[in-house]
Amino acid sequence: MAEKLKKIINSNWFLLLFLFLVVYSIGHKSDLRYGWTNPDKRGFNVYSSDAFGYYSYLPQYLIYPGSPHYTYLDSLGQESPHLLKEEMVAYSPNYQHKINKFYIGTAFLQSPFFGTNHIVQSIFNGKTDGYSFSYQASVFIGAMFYLLLSMIGIVKLFELFNLNRFMSLIAIVLIFYGTNLSYYSTIDLMYSHLYSFFACTWFLYFIKKWILSERAVHLYAGTAFFSLIVIIRPADGLIFFIIPFLFDSFSELKTRIKAFFSVKNLKVIFFVLLIGLFFLFLQLGSNYYQTGAFGLYSYEEEGFRYLWSPQIMNVLFSYRKGFFVYTPVMLLLIPSWLILFRKKKYFGWGSLIVSFLFIWIISSWWYWSYGGCFGMRALIGFYPLFLLVLFIAMSFLSILGKCIFILLISIGIHLNQVFEYQYLNNIFHYDEMNKNFFWHVFLEKDARFSWYPYIEIERMPFKEKRKPDHSEHYFFDPKSKKWTQDKAYLSTSVIDDDYITSFRIKLEDSLALNAIRIRGQAMIQNANDLNDAFIFYKNKEQETDSMKMFIGNQIKELGRFEPFYIEYANPGTIGSDSLIIHFRALFGKRILKNVVVSIDKFDKY
Repeated sequence: MAEKLKKIINSNWFLLLFLFLVVYSIGHKSDLRYGWTNPDKRGFNVYSSDAFGYYSYLPQYLIYPGSPHYTYLDSLGQESPHLLKEEMVAYSPNYQHKINKFYIGTAFLQSPFFGTNHIVQSIFNGKTDGYSFSYQASVFIGAMFYLLLSMIGIVKLFELFNLNRFMSLIAIVLIFYGTNLSYYSTIDLMYSHLYSFFACTWFLYFIKKWILSERAVHLYAGTAFFSLIVIIRPADGLIFFIIPFLFDSFSELKTRIKAFFSVKNLKVIFFVLLIGLFFLFLQLGSNYYQTGAFGLYSYEEEGFRYLWSPQIMNVLFSYRKGFFVYTPVMLLLIPSWLILFRKKKYFGWGSLIVSFLFIWIISSWWYWSYGGCFGMRALIGFYPLFLLVLFIAMSFLSILGKCIFILLISIGIHLNQVFEYQYLNNIFHYDEMNKNFFWHVFLEKDARFSWYPYIEIERMPFKEKRKPDHSEHYFFDPKSKKWTQDKAYLSTSVIDDDYITSFRIKLEDSLALNAIRIRGQAMIQNANDLNDAFIFYKNKEQETDSMKMFIGNQIKELGRFEPFYIEYANPGTIGSDSLIIHFRALFGKRILKNVVVSIDKFDKY
């Protein structure tokens, strides 16, 4: 039975079926977001934020070459205003026109699909603006193509390291479902990460193939992929330094170096340099077109601010964007390296040193969190190497050890899928997560937790530690449905209605800052019930400020009372003469009890 199962797994038809199912499932997830096959679900643009920069080379060079420096966006933006809101192709004071700072490699890989669609649209009199739905769909098809090639690359790479087919299939599941590459293959698929992963995978394959075969054609292919990596994400080019450790030993490396740099190999060396420079000239030419000067660096004032004080702990372990926090399956790298130090020292130490160098550089970037993104996206280019570390180590384990390893991978995949859902549904903040936010919404998928960290950040809690100059406390009388300062109502105060209960008060001193604190206990019945306190400040009946403060996202369990706390203070409310708070039940029934509304007055802000 075991042999029959092994034969099935190793068969080509099973591999094709497996790859098809993975591509289909990932494509389907993207379809749910962008409506590739369903016009009713369209509404999101796939080219947003950084993706807009990576992509915009294509319409600039292939459709609007007569409108240099992205001036075509001004006229195109009149029909599609959202194009003018994209800031990733921005005006540069240094050059007095718009500059695309992103590297051209991603657009280069997208270009066959973009170009084919443009030709088809031109023939059939379709829309040829470069940004309409058909262009987005063409790049989606391209992304699925490179996704497929990446998976094939993993299978072939594993074969070179004598890792069996079952391991390569597990590796594919791990990388495309257990890491943030899942997100960058489905949602932000126009970002550079999938393309860099593809190029790094095939770079490792061809270099290892060259080491084993000594055939120049494999070296040429590896060189081409390395050059491509550099113009996709230059930092990922540090994967070059793994080459010495792809040999079996240091002595083999020395022997091959001596043999390679000999007179008989001058032709090979020449072609290696020629191929390596080819893709670099694409970037040089693009930069010259934009700035009038040759150069490879296009980020102007942005740079490696933390080069001598890298944010390594933040990059790896912080709740903001920590690699091991948001891609927990990669925690298996730690025991994997420990295994390799004993079983395969040369590769183990080499891969660790190169990975550390890469993480050092990544952690040195001026914006170490890399902005609005899911997890530590800057590390994705090294995932092919991380897969080798994980599964070479796994190959040394016993049957029981392998089973435990796969079980831990399964847990990591589950966590990643939940985290991705939370990020996509705004339960995670895109760039300002912290320990409190993370654990408050940990594994929560109910709609009431959406926007929780955003609300907590943006509500501007009053952070003064000094005592207020004056405080007033109000309690709800359930019989009269009114608010009173009689503390006797604290223990009997219950707000139990279907929709709304209001608190109203005149502010005696309109020139004072009034901070609001609301505390109590709440019970909700509906998992999606955000029920809120809607705060209004007014001056002579004119609204001066308003803020929704949600209660439901503070409640973890349904059907039981849990404490909630709200605070709000905004200096913009100075000058208001009245305050209104609506306690609203938005979905179904909710009950509040022991509610205290405190008005803290500060004479000076």
